[in-house]
Amino acid sequence: MIAAVSTLKEYGYLRVDPCAWCGGPGGTIDHITARARGGTHSPDNLTGACAACNEAKGLWPLLVFMLLRAWVPVPPAGHNNGGR
Repeated sequence: MIAAVSTLKEYGYLRVDPCAWCGGPGGTIDHITARARGGTHSPDNLTGACAACNEAKGLWPLLVFMLLRAWVPVPPAGHNNGGR
């Protein structure tokens, strides 16, 4: 079992992973289960995410977020929606 850490700095490599939610470039570390919902800083609760998906997910439980995303997709980070 991997011990939980007191800081996210040890998992900075996750920032370069692709976004787990949209597949675009990452850039942030997201808690799969939000800390406010009892999630921890353990490696099995952390993933790379783009800023747009990380913000959109917020406190939503993962399954709810993924269902909502299926109806209203979040554009990948850096995506300008065709300049519109």
